Formats: sequence, structure tokens, C-alpha cells
Amino acid sequence: MTKGNGSNESATTERGQMVLVAAIFVAISLIPIVFAYLQLGYNDDVEVSSEHAEPVANAKQLLEHAIHRTGTNVSTRNEWNRRNNTVINVRNRLQPHITALERSQIEKGTVYHVTYNDSAAAAWAVTHCPSGPARQFGPCKNNRGVVVQNRIGETHVLVVALDVRITTEQSRIETTVLIKAEW
Repeated sequence: MTKGNGSNESATTERGQMVLVAAIFVAISLIPIVFAYLQLGYNDDVEVSSEHAEPVANAKQLLEHAIHRTGTNVSTRNEWNRRNNTVINVRNRLQPHITALERSQIEKGTVYHVTYNDSAAAAWAVTHCPSGPARQFGPCKNNRGVVVQNRIGETHVLVVALDVRITTEQSRIETTVLIKAEW
């Protein structure tokens, strides 16, 4: 009987050794896969997909704040026939904010370039300002990217249309931003 048990133990030991060798082989085979996974950088891939959203959102937020701050300082009491003065005043007051945005991220490799979009402002005026005899206010006019409206003989700024070009090390983004000036 002792011979039978010894042979069983030997077979079990050999089987255990085979399982151990197979486990080591599988573990060694997985090492290159683990290194490849770590080098792919899946977190960076997620960030790349949101890469465009952050600079655009930053630009839009800064420009919205600038336009609202500017609006509180711009007199809307200019007569309609002097609307060009209002537009000049708006653009002059926005310029320091635009310059600040354009310089804000240069050291991080992001360059902003902002220009007024005359055609987007004109299109907005056509679609958002009612026409005809039943309208409540006077006509809307686009003046170099700034939409103004005649309200009881006074000039009111409605929208500022801006093109924003953002250049980073990885990409170039161009977008048009229409910001309502609720003054």
C-alpha cells in the first residue's frame, strides 16, 4: 500500500509543479501587456477629447464677463443717429479685455486671436430682430460686429459677434462667439 500512496504523491507533486510553471509562464507573458497598457496613457486620451472644450469655454467666459462689465459702463442714452459713437465706445472698452485674453495663456502654449465677425452679427440681426409694422422697437443694425437697436430713439447694444482662433501645440480651433449684451 505504501507504494501506491508514494506514486500518488509523486503525480500530485508533478501536477502542482506543472501548474506552477504554467502560472509563471502566464505571468511572464502578461508583463509586456501591462507595460503596453501603462504606456498608452488612457487618461491622456480622455483629456485630448476635451482639449477643444476648455480653451473655447475659457475664451467665451472671459468675453462674456468683459462684455457685461463693459455694458455697465457704456451709455445707451446715445441717440439713434449717433449709434456709431456707441459702437466705437463698446469696441474701445472691450479692447483691453480682448488684449488680456490674447496674452493670457501664451506661456502655456495657447494663443488666442479675437476679431469681430461682421457677417455673423448681420445674420443674427436678421433672424432675431423682428421687422414689420407690429414690432415693438426700431430696426436692428449691424455695425462692425456689434448689433444695435433703436429703442425709442436711443441706441441699445444687443449682441457682439466675435471670431476666436485658438492655437495650441496640438491643434488650431476656430469658433464664432455671439454674446448677448443684456444692458
